[in-house]
Amino acid sequence: MEFFAAVDATLDKRWTNRRFRALFGVSVTTAFVVWTYLSQISVYSFKPHHLLWTLYMLKTGNRAEVGAHTFNCDPHTLLTWMWRVIGTLYSTLHTVMFQFVKIINNFF
Repeated sequence: MEFFAAVDATLDKRWTNRRFRALFGVSVTTAFVVWTYLSQISVYSFKPHHLLWTLYMLKTGNRAEVGAHTFNCDPHTLLTWMWRVIGTLYSTLHTVMFQFVKIINNFF
């Protein structure tokens, strides 16, 4: 799956749920559910690493330059995609709770 390939590329192939939670502030299951939701509703062409960037920045509160160095990207690119993810989730948040059970039942 695309999401888990992005996690492998970001953390290396030996990642664990504990390491994932330490870096991104949520479990891999939660991130996968949010990714599934984003990939179904977004007008943007989100990639899984955009969600990972967003989760990392929200957890750490670092400046964009630090996050960009961590993920080897441009700070402007990181901020652009981070705010798109946040904006998309914020504008559709009321539907997340209603569809959460449906998404969980389909994948787990």
